[in-house]
Parts: sequence; C-alpha cells; structure tokens
Amino acid sequence: MKGFELQLKNCSLCGRAFFGTFDEMACKKCESRYRQLREKIRNYLWNHPGQKATLTSISQDLNIPLEIVKVFQKDPRFQGVFDENERAKRRTTFARQIEGRRRS
Repeated sequence: MKGFELQLKNCSLCGRAFFGTFDEMACKKCESRYRQLREKIRNYLWNHPGQKATLTSISQDLNIPLEIVKVFQKDPRFQGVFDENERAKRRTTFARQIEGRRRS
C-alpha cells in the first residue's frame, strides 16, 4: 500500500529530517504541537462554513504565525480546501465549505 511506505521527509515545524508516511507532516518531537494546530485550524474552518477564510484571517484569529498556517496547505487532510489560483495571488482562500470534511 502506497500510503504506508516510509519516506524521508522534513518536519513542517522544525525542519528536521524524519521517516514518515505520506500523511505525516511532523517529526515525533513536533507531532503533538502539529496535531494541536491542525485541530485548531480544522475547528475554525468547521465553525465558519461558507465563509472565505484567508490565510491571514486564520493566522490573526487563531494567533498562529502565518508561516505555520501556510504549512497546512500541504497537509493531505486539507487537500482540495485551498484554492490554487487565490494562493498564487497571495489572497489564498478556502474554496470549499468544510461540511463533510469533518474527521474525528
């Protein structure tokens, strides 16, 4: 199964190299913090359905540095949520409602 193959990756938070599967974005040291931030962003999106939430608004409303919020664009759990055209214009918006994307 492709999803369970280990790959050499860089941690999205600290930049250290680690072996992980395709959906792991942080090393063991940063994994807990990454999960907490991901959950904060997911909850924010869930509680603001249908609204165009920019990376800047998420960063400001949740008090998370913009560089960290940008990391979540690459997270496979948010695949299809970010609008590629808007990102190119530096006005990235969330293109779809999160309804139906809630995962436990």
